[in-house]
Amino acid sequence: MTTHFWLGGSIAKRALACPGSLQYRSSGSSAAADRGTLLHDAMTRLTTGEIERVEHAVGMSGNGQRVTQRDARMALAPAHRAIKTWLDGAPAQYEVQVRFRSIRNAGGTADVLAPHGIADYKFGSRPVDVTKNEQMMFYAAAAIECGALAPRKEYSLCIIQPEVKKTPMVDVVTHDELIDLTARLKEAAKNARSKKPRFASGDHCTFCPATQRCPTRLDSPFAALKAAFKP
Repeated sequence: MTTHFWLGGSIAKRALACPGSLQYRSSGSSAAADRGTLLHDAMTRLTTGEIERVEHAVGMSGNGQRVTQRDARMALAPAHRAIKTWLDGAPAQYEVQVRFRSIRNAGGTADVLAPHGIADYKFGSRPVDVTKNEQMMFYAAAAIECGALAPRKEYSLCIIQPEVKKTPMVDVVTHDELIDLTARLKEAAKNARSKKPRFASGDHCTFCPATQRCPTRLDSPFAALKAAFKP
């Protein structure tokens, strides 16, 4: 059963920049998110051997979505090759729930957990930068805290996004960087639960559920002008 955390990896970047946004929750899913969830499930079945061949995933369905021939050819097949390349024979666990012990109700699910790091599948066409990626670092830091990932000097963070690149996109972070991220997350969580949480606008606002209610955006001159001309 999937645990829905108050602070998860997908909103780690926004939480660090704007702790106040944690007061708002997303209203629901989308067709793109549902497709991603289905393809994640297909990848887990492929990597664990439940499905022997990529083409056997065609026809899988869930939440109104269905794995097509194109999905198998353009998404699952290159993703399957990429994860094998990144693992390079190393043992792995799939869909591993990791959580912070030092931050209440904070954690998430790592798509692939190996002794040398974390890998995550992305099935959208919007490019995701792996360099110092807050979501990936969040999963790795949580995995260390809960004992799912053994301490080491450096960790490999891998994003597999076949719509953007057919090969693994990899960054390397140090143990100290992950410890620093944990400290920043703790401070953000503390601020979010305070009586006067901090709000800030930026590129992290794109998918924020508080877009129409955020005090920072509403207090801006442009927002005030827009509201003045609203019927």
